[in-house]
Order: sequence, then structure tokens, then C-alpha cells
Amino acid sequence: MITVMMMLERQSHKEIRRYSRREKYRALKSSATGIRDELMRWIDEHGLAADVARVGEPTAFNTLFVTSTRDAAERLVEAPGVVGVAPTGEFPVDLRALPELPAPEDEQESDE
Repeated sequence: MITVMMMLERQSHKEIRRYSRREKYRALKSSATGIRDELMRWIDEHGLAADVARVGEPTAFNTLFVTSTRDAAERLVEAPGVVGVAPTGEFPVDLRALPELPAPEDEQESDE
């Protein structure tokens, strides 16, 4: 099993530009929830349920994390509402590797 990140279709900036921040969040999360629901049906219809161990919860950030076999992950790109699929290993996060961040301006010493 591998874990992949799926990039989902989302509303255009033009469509949600007039929304308040709260309305944008709700619209984007609602869209991702609809795509996730459709994805779950698609997985069943294509006989992949045994190959997909977990489909993560939708967020407003047009991504889902899915744990599946490699073969199923490759097929998920064909699902409606899916823009792309990438192994999570392609997005390493190692906070120890970050350079030391500068202190905020109000904490930096002044030369004056």
C-alpha cells in the first residue's frame, strides 16, 4: 500500500471572488466533499474497493489523501473531479532541514 495525494478540481477564483472568507471556505469544502463522495462511488463502480484502504477527509484545500495499492493509485487519476495524483513521498517534509528563521521585527535588536 502507498499513500498518494490527489489534487481535485476546484471553483475558479472568479467564481468565489465575491464571497466572504467564511463563504469561500464553505464553498471549497463543499466542493471537495462532493468530489470525495463521487470518488467513493467511482471506486466501487470500478471494482477498486478492495484496493483502496483509506480515503481521507476533504478539506478546503482541494486535496485528498488516499491509501491504496499502486495499481489503484494509478487508476484514480481517471476518476471524475481528480486533476492529478502524486505519491506523498514527492512532498517530503523535514522541519529539521529548514534554515533558522529570523526573529520577528519586534524581537530583533536595533542598531539605533
